[in-house]
Amino acid sequence: MIYLVGAAIETSAQNTYAQILVGRLLTGLGVGATSGLVPVIQAEQCPPRYRGLVTGSFQWAVTMGIWGVSMCSWQMQMRSGDVSWRITTSLQMVWAALLLVVFFLSPESPRFLGKIGKWDEAKKNLCNLRGLPEDSEDITVSSPHFSYVRKKTNFQLEMVQVEEAVNADHEMGQVSYAECFSPKDRILYRTMIGIFVQIGQQITGINFFFSYGVQFAETAGLDDTYIFQIIITSVNVIMSVPGLIAVDRLGRRPVLLGGAAIMFVGQIITGAVSVARPGDADAGKVLIAFSCLFVAGFASTWGPVAWVVCAESFPTRLSGLCATLGAGANWLFNLIIAFAAPQIQARIGSSITFVWAGCLLVNFAFAFLCVPETKGLSIEE
Repeated sequence: MIYLVGAAIETSAQNTYAQILVGRLLTGLGVGATSGLVPVIQAEQCPPRYRGLVTGSFQWAVTMGIWGVSMCSWQMQMRSGDVSWRITTSLQMVWAALLLVVFFLSPESPRFLGKIGKWDEAKKNLCNLRGLPEDSEDITVSSPHFSYVRKKTNFQLEMVQVEEAVNADHEMGQVSYAECFSPKDRILYRTMIGIFVQIGQQITGINFFFSYGVQFAETAGLDDTYIFQIIITSVNVIMSVPGLIAVDRLGRRPVLLGGAAIMFVGQIITGAVSVARPGDADAGKVLIAFSCLFVAGFASTWGPVAWVVCAESFPTRLSGLCATLGAGANWLFNLIIAFAAPQIQARIGSSITFVWAGCLLVNFAFAFLCVPETKGLSIEE
């Protein structure tokens, strides 16, 4: 929804840089906080076998927001006057109010409650999240805080793992961002995985298509550029669903590798067609088809899986700090691409897709060489 504020302010009768900066600052604070912390909460609250599905749903929500922006842009370009920015701003305010209500109603992470010593509340929330009554023996564990049972279930083992991790964290003392870059226990390596997988998500070129898809379609010679934007954002929403399923069935690493390969093909063919036959009607159909292939490849792989990998790569002790570093890297490269991509396109036209194809080769190598498989493991493991 941050794009709505930019569109709203830019179409205002009182268009100034000060307005744009204030609007971006306010929405950026909210978006930055949620994108850094929501995937961490999701990863900490759900069982390992569903963690990819639940954490990846964060990206699915983002795709629906992008689709909403495309629909708003399509409709607002037909209107003039204040209504074009008042409607978009109002939509953002309504959505922000709904999020605020939902956040108040959401249970706190049992792992966080354990960190601050609220073990009874941690047990209560874990029961709630697993659909068990509070007095269920399934959640009782053998620890100083809970009564002993001879045979531990999955829930009991989960609570034991949480307590062991929390105790180890307490022994290490206060956390800091400096610790995120410590070579001890490969923390630096894990932080870099979280940061580079988020950078990799951006350098696929996906946000170029969503932010400047209309301009790209014009450069490539397509007539109805807004319909092109709606088509690719709709594909983005629909194809996120297979990705949410695949991440827990196939694993994180295979999905990232397959996605980079699919997107590479989509970008190469899209660029070749747009350069070789600009303005040709049949070529336009091919361009749309392979643009959709590229978007489908992103939506089902790097889109959701980057958030999954970033959320689960870190120890519980540092998860909040490291995840915000990853989210910060994501938004930083979003900003860099927003500034640089139009300049690059102005010089090389639709050949910019070859730049994204080169970045995708880097992504493939990174996923192959650096990303470990974490499918089915608990956060502590």
